[in-house]
Amino acid sequence: MIRYPTEHNILLGRSAISLLHFVPSTIHGIVKFSTRQGSSTILATNTRAKHCHQIIPAPELVRALKKSKEGCSTKQHQINMEYTEQLVRIGAHLSDATMMRLVAHMKQYSTVFYWKPIDLIGVDRQVIEHNLNIMPGSNPFKQNKMGQAEEL
Repeated sequence: MIRYPTEHNILLGRSAISLLHFVPSTIHGIVKFSTRQGSSTILATNTRAKHCHQIIPAPELVRALKKSKEGCSTKQHQINMEYTEQLVRIGAHLSDATMMRLVAHMKQYSTVFYWKPIDLIGVDRQVIEHNLNIMPGSNPFKQNKMGQAEEL
């Protein structure tokens, strides 16, 4: 067991909710349940509910990612001589000997990589191509903007 502050005091499964006669509503942020004095309701506040649904990375993780991106530089290499505009990036932190061995290995096996769509042998053309299904001769249609009611 790890002592760690959480957003919930207890996590209940369906069987426990049924046994305790809880009636939860995730949409409304309400839980109703029976007590000796009658029915009780727990209402979540909007700020707390929004906080629970936000995904916020830990500050240490953000700092570590920024630091790793700043220190990570790459060098571009041309692997396939037929396609001069297609370059491969390799991390500059590698030693020159390792980088040259890696580039030589990639050049040796350059036929493995897909340099153009025709290289995708065995994949049906309908799978790799995107076509809009539009009826020939139909006119473009502009949809009217739908208004939304103001929040209360």
